[in-house]
Amino acid sequence: MIEQRKHAARAWFEALQQRLITALEAVEDDAGPASAELPAGRFERTAWRRGDGADLGGGVMAMLHGRVFEKAGVVLD
Repeated sequence: MIEQRKHAARAWFEALQQRLITALEAVEDDAGPASAELPAGRFERTAWRRGDGADLGGGVMAMLHGRVFEKAGVVLD
């Protein structure tokens, strides 16, 4: 039972992370002609693990450097 809840919670947070990434990238795309000299920012995802060899969790960090957002991050922990 608890494993099913963990899986459901993880899936919900992964979907939330993707919705946030999609929304922020859409803002980058809609920045308009004033920012046309710079490309729209895109998130780069990096997996990370907590702990030194032990399985203490982890997640996916997504970072964006863009024309609207100088720096933005969406971390799944």
